[in-house]
Parts: sequence; structure tokens; C-alpha cells
Amino acid sequence: MRHFLPVSDILWNALAPIPLPQRTRLLEDALALTGTTTRVAVQAADGRTLAPCTPARARQLLRRGRAVLIQRRPPRIALRDPA
Repeated sequence: MRHFLPVSDILWNALAPIPLPQRTRLLEDALALTGTTTRVAVQAADGRTLAPCTPARARQLLRRGRAVLIQRRPPRIALRDPA
């Protein structure tokens, strides 16, 4: 699984040896220091654009199988049909 913040491939590859939970925390802490808030674009199963969510919420949806990652940069997920 990849991180959902907009991170350059060079930086991502440099951090690759670090375990994912620590890498995620490191990148989120660095983002918090910049004072910017990253949002993840959300798309409904029928293609409609929905309100963006936080990266934490997007990771939850992906982990639970309720969404799929469409695009890494900028981050975008698509909700799955409730079956």
C-alpha cells in the first residue's frame, strides 16, 4: 500500500526502507509543520465528485475495502458500490 499524501517519487523511494507506519507518521508530521492541510478527492461509484476527505479517512476506507485508489498524485479515491 502506498501513502496518500502528494509525495515526490524521489522522496518516497528514499524513505522506502522505513516501515510504512513510521513512514506515514513521518510524512504527516512534516506536512503538519508546513501548516498545509492535504485533502483527498472522493468520487462516488457512479462517477459523481463528492466532498474531499482527510488522508486518515481515505486510508480507513481503503483498508476496509470500501474504496479504491484511482490516482496517487493528487490523491483521489473512488467509493465502491455497497454490496
